[in-house]
Amino acid sequence: MTIIQRFFSNKRLNHIGVSFPLCVLNLLFMHYYLYFSNCLESRTDVTTFVDNTCGILLDVSILFFTSFLFITKNNRIPCIICFVITWIWSFSNVLYSRFFHHYLTISAISQGKAISDGIIIRCIIDNIIWIDVYFILIVLLFLFITKSQKIEAIIIRKRVFLYLICLLFVVELSVHACYVFVNSTSSNWGYYRYRMNTIHANMNRYSLQPNYIHFVRGSFRALFIDIYNSINGTITLSEEKKAEIESYIKSSRNNISGKYISKPENIIFILIESYMSFVSDIRINGLEVTPFLNSLQHDPSVYFNRHMQENVTIGESSDGQFIYVTGLLPLHSRITISKAKDNTLPSLPKLMKRESRMIIPTISSMWEQDEMCTKYGFMDLFTSFDYSGKHGDDLNDEQVFQLAMQKDIESHERFFSFIITMSMHQPYTEQMDTTFHISTSKTISNELACYLNACHYTDQQIKNYFNHLKLRNIYDNSLIVIASDHAVHCSDFGGVCQELPFYIINAKGLPKDMMWNKRCNQVDVYPTLIDILGIKCDWNGFGNSLLSNKFADSISEKKWELSRWIILSDYFSSIGQNYVFSTN
Repeated sequence: MTIIQRFFSNKRLNHIGVSFPLCVLNLLFMHYYLYFSNCLESRTDVTTFVDNTCGILLDVSILFFTSFLFITKNNRIPCIICFVITWIWSFSNVLYSRFFHHYLTISAISQGKAISDGIIIRCIIDNIIWIDVYFILIVLLFLFITKSQKIEAIIIRKRVFLYLICLLFVVELSVHACYVFVNSTSSNWGYYRYRMNTIHANMNRYSLQPNYIHFVRGSFRALFIDIYNSINGTITLSEEKKAEIESYIKSSRNNISGKYISKPENIIFILIESYMSFVSDIRINGLEVTPFLNSLQHDPSVYFNRHMQENVTIGESSDGQFIYVTGLLPLHSRITISKAKDNTLPSLPKLMKRESRMIIPTISSMWEQDEMCTKYGFMDLFTSFDYSGKHGDDLNDEQVFQLAMQKDIESHERFFSFIITMSMHQPYTEQMDTTFHISTSKTISNELACYLNACHYTDQQIKNYFNHLKLRNIYDNSLIVIASDHAVHCSDFGGVCQELPFYIINAKGLPKDMMWNKRCNQVDVYPTLIDILGIKCDWNGFGNSLLSNKFADSISEKKWELSRWIILSDYFSSIGQNYVFSTN
């Protein structure tokens, strides 16, 4: 009997014949769950799916080859190991993608300590849906087949896997060649080589399109790139790249109007969890969901833009905070703070030259807040350990703003306060505001009803905080900014618009009618604030001031690349302080 005949013996099921296809099925489920969730950053064609199939077969073959290489006496054990690994990997990626629309990365795994936070555990449980029955059925199928059949114990020669791997590469090369040479617009050898390089060899493409590269190359190759990037750490910029960064920094001065200066005593930045613009349009039984925030939109002293686009990537809330505070764009292929926490960063606290503090509703290690606040230049960080009374993991926005009020009163000089809310965080499983109960219907699901109820609750707490500021004579001397960290990604709420709201309150003399009020980006907040405050510094961020008459509402791929170079090279640690601190 030949090796191939023994490998595919149809007389009896063998260990390989049972577990190999089930492992393939696990990875297929994972990849196509992300594909149908619209997580891929690039367009697909027929070669994309051939690449994916070959990548999956390659991953499983490598896994089996490695297992049988170290375990030779018992065929059952390595097969079980391979099935368990692919099952765990598939389940973890599917669940993770519901939060972050991304495959798991090394940097995400390194943030695993955040899972200990109670709200994260509740989110994980809440995000288990009906399709996850697959993971139960596939285990039952595996157990049923392996136990109900007499499995032949055979010896598999390792070179069979090597033959299969070589065959997969030949298939991939051939399919791409056929695709290119039947395409009349690009039927040439040069385009074929370019295509194979960008899709299968170029390491940099993973940095900008990690999901697409993971889909077409498979998990082993994607993880290899991710591990290489993590180990490699800081990159060294060539003179050409440094020149490109310098050129952009000089040109970015045109993104600031430099015409309007507000000199508030205090600056308060309220970052609202998962706040979306569509909430302002909804009324329940004739009552507004967010009456106080809606009233600000009609205040002549308030600038409001409802068309802000999110620029966060896999870091979600930490990315939103990072963008607003530094004016940089986050990384695509790794959680930005995992690298930025070791860097020198430009930031608003350093520019403000005021007593500065951050108030968060979580533990200090959540999203590396303790280390990041130091890098941002905040003088004080107040975490869940600083709240009075018994609260555990269930801090709400009433408690958050009460702590903010306490710190406002204790301040003896000008301050910059950065407040992060919590109550609008998923999961949306119950209504916390009993005074504003929302009945579910065909148009309002239970999840949406709970989200809107949380919005109403947070709106009331912000109103109470504003009343405190006025009562303490702080309001009139304060510039107040209200922004959202990101949109809700656990559900599309029936296809509602994912735009974010943005408020600037009490900017004296601000020409609101002349400011840009159409589509803008989160990264535009940083230059807008330094423009309003009249801060002169060389680093103006990757956005555009909303006061500038040269406003551009799009972010080029080149800006993303420049930001990646800056973060990975720790660019600001090697240049003059003018990029970090104001010069006036």
